Amino acid sequence: MPTVILPAGFHELGFAEGTTFASPASPPAILADDIDASTGELNSLTTGIDPEDSAVIVAMRTRRGSGASVLGTGHRFDLIEKNDERAPELAKAYAREALAPLVQDGRIELLEIETEQFGAVGDGLGIFITYSVLRTGARRDRIRF
Repeated sequence: MPTVILPAGFHELGFAEGTTFASPASPPAILADDIDASTGELNSLTTGIDPEDSAVIVAMRTRRGSGASVLGTGHRFDLIEKNDERAPELAKAYAREALAPLVQDGRIELLEIETEQFGAVGDGLGIFITYSVLRTGARRDRIRF
């Protein structure tokens, strides 16, 4: 006896079988890699953060290259050779420069850049950024780099 494959929605006894329609769940939100801003390591492989937050972290952690294709990506903090009284202003200028593409694209609004010299002059320099994600309206306060 040959095998008969019935069309979808029909029962073996020959009558139409009701099918239930399952409404698909809302589509997943678009998230970027969850990067730890202080170490650069991934926090999670299964969850993410806003793409704008990830873009800020990448811009602040990526050193700008010297080739024509990478002149507009990343920071130039490595050009600060001496942590003296001019270093905080240079760091603010380089941070603004690194984040300029995100501001120009309308992805973030840069609210404040603060610097803090740790210990005596020359010991260390911290950069703290406050910005808003324009897509969601979320505010990020004093993210340290």
